[in-house]
Amino acid sequence: MISALIPILTISLISFNQVSRQLEKESRKQVYRESRATGLILYDRLLSLESNLILIANALQSSENRISLKHDKWLRSIYSAVFIVNDNKSTFSLFGEPRELGVLSQQQLAHINSNNTLLQTSNASGDESTFLLLTALDPGESTSYLVGEIKLEYIRDLGIHSPDIYCLLRQTGAILFCSDPFTNLASDDSRNKLEFSTDESFTNVNIDGQQYGANTWDVFLEAHFGHESLSVLIAKPNQTLLQALEEYKNIFPQTLIITGLLVALLSINQIRRSMVPLEKLMNGTNKIARGDFGFKIDIDSGDEFEKLGNSFNVMTERLDEQFRVMKALSIIDRLILSSLDRNYIVETLLQHLHNIVNADYVSVVMLDDADNQEALMSLNRKNDPDVESDIAIHLSREELDQLEDCPNYLITDSANPKSYTKSMIDLGCEIFLVLPVRNKDGLIAMICISTDDEIEHDETIIIKLHEIADRVAVALSNAAWEEQLYHQAHHDALTQLPNRSYFRARLEQEFEFANRSKSYLSILFIDLDRFKDINDSLGHVFGDEVLVQVASILGECVRKSDTVARFGGDEFIVLVSSSETLPDITGKSARLATRIINRMQESFSVEGRDVYITPSIGIAIYPRDADDFDELLKNADSAMYSAKDSGRACYRFYTSDFNNDSLQILELGNDLRHAIDNDELSLIYQPKISCHTGEVTGAEALVRWKHPRHGFIEPSTFISMAEDSGLINNIGKWVLTTACEQSKKWETTLQKHIPIAVNISAEQFRHSNLFETFRQVIQESRVPPGAIELEITEGLTIENLDKTIKILNQFQSIGVSIALDDFGTGYSSLSYLHRFPINKLKIDRSFIAGIEEKEESRSIIKTIIALAHNLDFKVVAEGVETEEQHSYLCSEGC
Repeated sequence: MISALIPILTISLISFNQVSRQLEKESRKQVYRESRATGLILYDRLLSLESNLILIANALQSSENRISLKHDKWLRSIYSAVFIVNDNKSTFSLFGEPRELGVLSQQQLAHINSNNTLLQTSNASGDESTFLLLTALDPGESTSYLVGEIKLEYIRDLGIHSPDIYCLLRQTGAILFCSDPFTNLASDDSRNKLEFSTDESFTNVNIDGQQYGANTWDVFLEAHFGHESLSVLIAKPNQTLLQALEEYKNIFPQTLIITGLLVALLSINQIRRSMVPLEKLMNGTNKIARGDFGFKIDIDSGDEFEKLGNSFNVMTERLDEQFRVMKALSIIDRLILSSLDRNYIVETLLQHLHNIVNADYVSVVMLDDADNQEALMSLNRKNDPDVESDIAIHLSREELDQLEDCPNYLITDSANPKSYTKSMIDLGCEIFLVLPVRNKDGLIAMICISTDDEIEHDETIIIKLHEIADRVAVALSNAAWEEQLYHQAHHDALTQLPNRSYFRARLEQEFEFANRSKSYLSILFIDLDRFKDINDSLGHVFGDEVLVQVASILGECVRKSDTVARFGGDEFIVLVSSSETLPDITGKSARLATRIINRMQESFSVEGRDVYITPSIGIAIYPRDADDFDELLKNADSAMYSAKDSGRACYRFYTSDFNNDSLQILELGNDLRHAIDNDELSLIYQPKISCHTGEVTGAEALVRWKHPRHGFIEPSTFISMAEDSGLINNIGKWVLTTACEQSKKWETTLQKHIPIAVNISAEQFRHSNLFETFRQVIQESRVPPGAIELEITEGLTIENLDKTIKILNQFQSIGVSIALDDFGTGYSSLSYLHRFPINKLKIDRSFIAGIEEKEESRSIIKTIIALAHNLDFKVVAEGVETEEQHSYLCSEGC
């Protein structure tokens, strides 16, 4: 430390002396520059005063200009008075109060009479506080002078805004004036001179006991203004002037101390270069004694200590390798006995393979079976705790054969890429060692070890790897068997979606999370509309394939965080992951329901057929709508039925009103089963009137239900119940029987045949015995087949086209008339009209109601009538209620 500090102290003292001198020199130069600049400003002000006085002299030629001079603000700001003095001492004031001039010397008179400007700094009373600037106004026989009394502020205030001293001195050293706050120096007779003490080019001034650094600069005035030279004095307090020097003196000792500390630290570091390696070797020895063979000594000194540390590391590495292999094998043995999770087994294996072989990357590729070319790869990098899993790869048949035929292992490189090495080649690996993993069924996996350099594959390493591969084969086989059993117990066998049991457990877990985080979750209960028709018409095998494709569509619509399950039949349910707020979970649920509805409205192909199917979705939110699984499921189911009642292919959120509605619907459904036996159903007949004769030409039978407690129930309510519950066939048979009996009565009493139209629902039409049932009722009632007319809807005509045509032809073959009801509100395909055996078209009442005010309704009606006549159909308009409607329809030939 002494050898370092002595030269540092010497250099520091020399630097201190030189810097101090330089800082002081710069301070003196600063005062000199300021005094020179101030003198030049003063001289410039005098020239400005002179030019303004000359302008006044020129302006005096006109009396009008004299008047304007009195009010000139600029002149009044630089002169306190301007007046004319004649040689007889008489004065004439332009503005201000004239003052008496002193006696001019011969030299001054000669200067001013030479048409020059004269500067005078005293008047007749000897007052030196005023400057007078005189110029010859009209030299001649009668000489007069233009005199301007200068305002001292214009000379004193030269733009200096610091508290430093600015003084103007005569050659004798007398002070003409000083700047504030030293103006008293110029007025105090006892101190009318400043006391100077010169130190080289720097002048020290003592003012009121305070030392100032000063400098003067002479302003030469004699040549131009006929006045002795004046000296400009600028003085600054030494405290301010030498501030930089003082600061340097204050910081110098601190710098010296810091330098000393740095020297001490560097010296200590030099000592540690010897002591630290010895300490590391001692610590490493203690680690080995405690069984820590993974400890490495890091000595980078470039001497014998580094060589000793490297030898120590080689010894511990070999010991550590033996223990790591033993530990990895024991962990895999425990996995065989305990773990049934294949992913966990693979992840553990990847993390411990690095303990056996020196590799940059290790990967495990798992196959479901030897015939399946699809596989999943998991990949791990050395010293990285994370495992990249589920990387999908496709193995070629050639690659599988090569692995199956490989007796021991194979070596490959990036020049011969394989499907299972591509990911590691992209990461920069060059050499690969591949080890097949087999069980009694054949190849089930492979272990791939890769580096960007030569890979270790001596006999010892290969034996260790085979031991691991055998253990892994047993562990993976056990896990695969357990996974298969677990999957069968918790997943639907057809769609492979989670089943009700799995979904319940999953939902209860989400309940706990939502309770802890004060969040919301929702479930979507999905039912496929009219799925029963698919099973009935196309068979259950076809229906099962539809369910598989619907499950796939649902999987595409939901996010990874959501869960889709099948509850049985055509019912599916979706768990929407939790959200912090109720509006957020409501929005997510609505968007998901909309996405599912839109996606399923697109057709998909099953066995070469285009299938169209729509879902009805009910949504319930936890904990707003329920606080347990069963209640939430029941409420979502109620909301789903509300969606069906709203026209299907839509979604509804659960509300508390649904429970009451559901109970009422359930009661009505049960009562409907006994309505026929209890004689609660009845038929009313809507007449059909001929536009030409005004006579009744037929009637339409409309069924009504008078409930013993609720009164008349709307047909739209109980007909849909009957269709959903399967009662529609019984009700349809009753309607047909009752209509035949009424037809028989009318024929007897009126002696006239009045055909009765009976509506056939889609559910009845799908029943295989519809025609046989109809023929049986006709025969038992003993009415001609023409007494009954069948009305079908447009929607029914597009379902199973060939079957529909076949059944309608059967009815026409026995003389039954077929009418197409609600024409214009459905598909209205001309190809259907052309192919189907139809006799009549019935214009829907929605078009009739718009005849009076809607031109488009009249145009549609006219087009339908023309179309029907061209196809040789009769046309019936339903819901005619006004004379105007009647007249228009008759005029168009309806």
